[in-house]
Amino acid sequence: MFMNVAGRWKDWAIGLILLFIALTVLITCLILMFKILNDMFKGSMAIVLKKFINADFPGKDVHRN
Repeated sequence: MFMNVAGRWKDWAIGLILLFIALTVLITCLILMFKILNDMFKGSMAIVLKKFINADFPGKDVHRN
């Protein structure tokens, strides 16, 4: 099947199609990852993360005056 298509189409056309497919898959995966992480970090996990991220670590800005 692909040998017949590859013989009739130009290389740049096949490249554009593959680029479009790859970008579509990449964007879809990133959106799904964002939705999953957003759902995971709601509720009690969000409280724990906010406490950890906003914590004052000793010596973190020692070089600043």
